[in-house]
Amino acid sequence: YDNDKKQLMWKGRYKKHHQVGHWKYYTSRGTIYLDERYKKDKRIKTTYYDYEGRLHLKGYAFYFESLDTAYYRWEGDWLKYDSTGQLIEVSYYKFGKFAWYKPLNSVKK
Repeated sequence: YDNDKKQLMWKGRYKKHHQVGHWKYYTSRGTIYLDERYKKDKRIKTTYYDYEGRLHLKGYAFYFESLDTAYYRWEGDWLKYDSTGQLIEVSYYKFGKFAWYKPLNSVKK
């Protein structure tokens, strides 16, 4: 919560110092820009929105931590949408790095 602007910045919960369940992050205008759903299998269903709150990008990520580092990496199919909500691109990520583009008709929306 931003006290100066009286605006919610994020909403979610922790369990044993880790994010769990459903998290939402908001712009300074109050529109959602990131929605994360933490799964029990350590995947994070991740959805990004544009500045107007329209669907922009979605896929799965993983969060890893060790004693000296923590990182967030994308895995598998990531779907990109235009401002009208049409799927325009599918990228595949492996071990957190872009691997290749996939044909649009090969992915369930």
